Amino acid sequence: MRGLSYKRIASAAVVIISLWSIIYIFPLWIFGIVCVLFVGVGTHEFFSMLEKREVFIHKYFGLLFAIYVPIAAFLTKGVNPASESAVIWAAIFIFFCLQFTHKDNTLAVRDISVTFFVIMYVSWMLSHVIKIRFMDNGANLVAYLLLVCKSGDMGAYIIGNLFGHHPLIPRISPNKSVEGCLGGMFFSIAVSVLGASLVPRIPLKDLIFLGFILGALAQFGDLTESLIKRNCRVKDSGDIVPGLGGALDLADSMIFSAPVFYLYLKVFL
Repeated sequence: MRGLSYKRIASAAVVIISLWSIIYIFPLWIFGIVCVLFVGVGTHEFFSMLEKREVFIHKYFGLLFAIYVPIAAFLTKGVNPASESAVIWAAIFIFFCLQFTHKDNTLAVRDISVTFFVIMYVSWMLSHVIKIRFMDNGANLVAYLLLVCKSGDMGAYIIGNLFGHHPLIPRISPNKSVEGCLGGMFFSIAVSVLGASLVPRIPLKDLIFLGFILGALAQFGDLTESLIKRNCRVKDSGDIVPGLGGALDLADSMIFSAPVFYLYLKVFL
């Protein structure tokens, strides 16, 4: 495996500290703006990667709908499913209307499906972070989710680079190892248990379970991002943060974990 990049570790530390400040120090509307920006930039990055592969997408309306989803979640405090139904209906309707204006509709289903997939994958999935923030003890819940997922990211990176010898799925991400995967899982479980004070209503057995599930989903999100980038033939989704890449690279560990954590909180707490 490759050697450790201290620039990457330093950048990750700066990002975590910055997000921690946004969660606890700045007003709630700043948190909302940051979430919307992450979704907007991440969606734009995904569209740009697809354009490099000459895949047509309904870029501008797609970006508009993608931004609307987290805005609606924030304005309704995450409790109005009707707003999600409305935007999904409107997006499908408008994408078909736009497709009607094209002379060549040979790939119409692909074009509409890809655009809609990007909205769901980036915007809808990440909007659950906003929904979690509006729950009781929301700031601590978001901080807990962030720490569990990002510690798993960092654990997988450090352990994988120091001890990794067995490739995990080399055809998708040749630099990820089985040792790194297990190390990341251990870090996520450990941080989940150590972060018990942030989520006092969650029992110890659930903290262990959540550490395992959220850690696994964080790494799954990283792998899906690697698959997408490999298919689009790019190294990073963008270059926002030195050593870490773009908005999608920063948020990939939250894409699958945030909705599952939200569902756990709604069903079991």
